[in-house]
Amino acid sequence: MKTFKFKDRLRKEIMVSSLITISLASLVIFGGLFGYYYYSINQEITEERERITKQYKSITSYLDENLEMYSETIFARYVDGKLTDRDLYEEYYHLLSRKERNVRIRLLLLDKNKNLLFDSEKKEDIRLIYFLNTVVDNNPLEEKVIRRIFMTPQREHTLLSLKKIKEDSYTIGYAAFLMNGNDFLQNSSGNGTQYLLYDNYHNVFSSSSFEFLKGSLEKVSSEVRDGNFQSEEGNYYSKHRLLESNMNLIVYKKLESLNILWRFSFSIVMILVFFLLLFSRYSSKKIAYNNSRYVEFISNEMKKVTNNKNYRFKIESKDEFQFLSENINQMLDELEELNQNNISLLKENVISERKMLEAQFNPHFLYNTLETIRVATYYDTELANKLILNLNTILRYSISKMNEVAAIKTDMLYIKNYLEICKERFERFTFDITIEEQTEEFLIPKLLILPIVENSIKYGFRDRSDLHLSINILRTGESLTIQISDNGGGIDDSTLVKVNSNVFKKSGNHHGLYNAKRRLLLMYPNSYFKVKSPGEHTTVIMKIRE
Repeated sequence: MKTFKFKDRLRKEIMVSSLITISLASLVIFGGLFGYYYYSINQEITEERERITKQYKSITSYLDENLEMYSETIFARYVDGKLTDRDLYEEYYHLLSRKERNVRIRLLLLDKNKNLLFDSEKKEDIRLIYFLNTVVDNNPLEEKVIRRIFMTPQREHTLLSLKKIKEDSYTIGYAAFLMNGNDFLQNSSGNGTQYLLYDNYHNVFSSSSFEFLKGSLEKVSSEVRDGNFQSEEGNYYSKHRLLESNMNLIVYKKLESLNILWRFSFSIVMILVFFLLLFSRYSSKKIAYNNSRYVEFISNEMKKVTNNKNYRFKIESKDEFQFLSENINQMLDELEELNQNNISLLKENVISERKMLEAQFNPHFLYNTLETIRVATYYDTELANKLILNLNTILRYSISKMNEVAAIKTDMLYIKNYLEICKERFERFTFDITIEEQTEEFLIPKLLILPIVENSIKYGFRDRSDLHLSINILRTGESLTIQISDNGGGIDDSTLVKVNSNVFKKSGNHHGLYNAKRRLLLMYPNSYFKVKSPGEHTTVIMKIRE
């Protein structure tokens, strides 16, 4: 009978008067504010998506119409030799003058053998010609306008529209318009929305921000998706639309004001809670004399739990207090389990970060080496074959999952192979490697110094062409010391301070130094990493204790 009396008093005098009121108020406030917030964001993104869609269709229609019209007349006559360059330039400028907006359009004409006949900008762009040839070869039967995205050597993202030039049902050449992505949308919406216009291979034609453009080719990050998504910068909401079979549009907005909305809503609710608590306090006095004994007992039990995490409540009152104590005990058990899980998770995160840093070396190494091979194919095929074999050996070693560490003498063989490849690429590049015999079997993280070597070569050749790199590995006391030095112009003082700082973050230049330092400290927390740059020389010193 006692249980029912306590339950009734608590429900009528406190729960009914306080919890129901605060629950309804909180529901209305939070629901209304957040509903309006997401509705406004959805409207802004929808309007921006429609605006960009309209702009894209307008421009592509203009390009397609003129390609169709000029390919049958002016371009065909030029390919046949019936018009001079001067005549074609007059028609080209006439075409530009008819545009409603200031959009740069580059005109290129190829003959039936895909040789360049005309370039309105008169540039020697071998990559572009090769790209045009590839597009034609991959679409031999396409009669309509072909749309592709191309990034110029100047890192300009362009939209390519290509059409066959036909005469009496025979293909006599090809005409192409190249539009700069910077000219696509010259005025922003002003409401904080951003957009990405890209193809099915994540190549970007136009964007309002570089936030989600990743890698040397500036492709769209895999983080971006339709609807809600997250990145290191925060939470975003987006909408996607397929403009053409090979062209995607995604409009997104960062949910930056979410915290402000939370604070505002929380403040209002807290004010209501404050007044309701005053009322609850008045009501609680009526039943305090029947329950004070258990309240004091719970307080004493809480002190015992504070002093001993393994202690649990012991209440046998056969009412709500006993039920409460059992739930508190269950909560304490769950918190203890959660604490242990968090400790394990932190350990896993450290391991995961180390793996991520290891995985970053392969793309940089592959890019630099393939560039060397590409150059070699132009003048020495035997050298190119040799470089490919070396690359194959190094890649097999770099992606091998057998061991995370390797002996110095083994690891340095692959570093030497890499430097030999660089020596073929840079005519005046020299290097030397000195390894004490007693250090050859010392185990280090696989390819630990590779990003430092890449960093030295990347920035060293900016200031001089006769770069020299020295690698010295020796034993000093109980530590292994690795020194990598170059004469590539040095590092400025502000960057040097950041690199040697304990809170050095991966931003700006010298990513190789960050990766090597972070990886070294993850595997050897007591290790030493220092960069010195006297004058035009730079020396990276790493000390590893056994």
